[in-house]
Amino acid sequence: MADNIYKGYKGRAKAKLIEFNVKVWSDVVVNTNKGEFIGIILPRSETADDEHIVLKLRSGYNTGLNIANITSIEEKGFKEAIYKIPENFKSDRYRLRNPFGNRWNDCFAP
Repeated sequence: MADNIYKGYKGRAKAKLIEFNVKVWSDVVVNTNKGEFIGIILPRSETADDEHIVLKLRSGYNTGLNIANITSIEEKGFKEAIYKIPENFKSDRYRLRNPFGNRWNDCFAP
């Protein structure tokens, strides 16, 4: 269960999170030998490498930080995102009126 707080991180990247006592969804300040980054630690795909920690920056962009460059990570807060990935896109269909005529079209929900 404790591994679940590291959502997809493994090997050296997971060890770096443990070293600085932070987890996925932590709001952090990361100091590297290339500068300071402020953001939220995002989960990784289980097939991803173990060399990077991914942050959602305040600008909205995501960035991967090479763990070899990280000198410190300070947790400022924590808020886990709750999300659900749709399993069946057909159930997400709705009817949309065609703006160019009277016919109705099946469209996928945004």
